[in-house]
Amino acid sequence: MGAEGRTRFPSFDGQAHRLIDLRRTSSDVFTAWLIDDFHHFGVQITHDHKKIIDLSVRAQRFPYSSCAGAVNPAIEYIGALLPSRASEVGKWMSMRHQCTHIYDLLGLAAVHAAKAGPNCHYLTTIDDRSVVKVHRSGKRVLGTGRAVLSKNGAEVLTWIIDGNKVVSPHEWQSQSLGKGFRDRTESMPIEIAEYANILRRAIMVAGGRSADRDAALLPRDNKKPALCFTYQPPQRSTAEWIPSSLRDWSGSEDGRLIVSDASFTKWVD
Repeated sequence: MGAEGRTRFPSFDGQAHRLIDLRRTSSDVFTAWLIDDFHHFGVQITHDHKKIIDLSVRAQRFPYSSCAGAVNPAIEYIGALLPSRASEVGKWMSMRHQCTHIYDLLGLAAVHAAKAGPNCHYLTTIDDRSVVKVHRSGKRVLGTGRAVLSKNGAEVLTWIIDGNKVVSPHEWQSQSLGKGFRDRTESMPIEIAEYANILRRAIMVAGGRSADRDAALLPRDNKKPALCFTYQPPQRSTAEWIPSSLRDWSGSEDGRLIVSDASFTKWVD
């Protein structure tokens, strides 16, 4: 399906991009950034090498007016032990009452802060996929496309996806991106599970590029479950769409997505 007749990204039929930049700024401070077509968030954690003792969250760009308030619930993570898996953030805070992307970023920042490893730079590129079906609820079913995750410039995971399932490579064939995904990754080696979870989330976000912006319903007007901060009351009733939050990185140099300043005061967007 082409872009005619729908208010979508100007270069739809390109790719969605998402950057996650994880860096140690001192022995006890770790900074993480997330930039994609819809979002620009940052978190900075201070730790004593065992637990998180302070936390800052920045919301620079986001799709709904209510999203800025999601920086406040994140303070629940202060006092948490540094984890071995990013998913352990769920032991300390409820994802349903957080911004999903801040929640994910906190988990990644904390697990990498616990390591003695080098800084880490993830980049995902997800093909724009045709809308093959729209349910009465408005939920779109997307066609086939390629999803790639690179780490520090090297490709580490590639899937061919169709609808809500992975169709290749063989070891991931028929894996739903919904049901059973979390159970599977929790039983996998930590690094591979991290790759899979990052790529899955990027695919979910990328699907928003095919949405008809003229017909998009506000949170208060649709029937989506309360899965994140903006969809919880009272935010759900007041959230407004921010059209200027959209960015289209298709056709640009990857460098436009690189966070070049580690001070947590300067944003690149």
